[in-house]
Amino acid sequence: MTKARLIKIITIVLMLSLVIFANFITVRMMMAGGVEINFYDKLLTAYQAGGMTALKNELARITENNKGPGVLSLAQGFEGNLAAMGDPGPFLENITTEKRSRFILLRNLRAWMIGLLVLIMLTRLAVNLFARKKHI
Repeated sequence: MTKARLIKIITIVLMLSLVIFANFITVRMMMAGGVEINFYDKLLTAYQAGGMTALKNELARITENNKGPGVLSLAQGFEGNLAAMGDPGPFLENITTEKRSRFILLRNLRAWMIGLLVLIMLTRLAVNLFARKKHI
């Protein structure tokens, strides 16, 4: 196997892994993070507006209206830890901020992966054009 053939194979594998990461894995992680952000943000807003009573009402409303397994598991886990938590305000603020930061990180990472993919494609194009002019 020649050196040029090996470089082409490595480039194709790298591009394929970048596409898979940028378009499938990152998007799925962002979708799951978006569900968590929405859940905790609703609870934080309810708690800030009406205290513990509004938080429990919002939690009950979320449990009744949402049939998705992700939201229901979040609600059940939060409801189970609510009694031991004491004041849920700082916890909700911290976790909402943390989840938003992670979401932004994933969005930026996806943008970098797409940019890197475009850079690799343009580099391959330039190398191929240079090689053709050299043979002519």
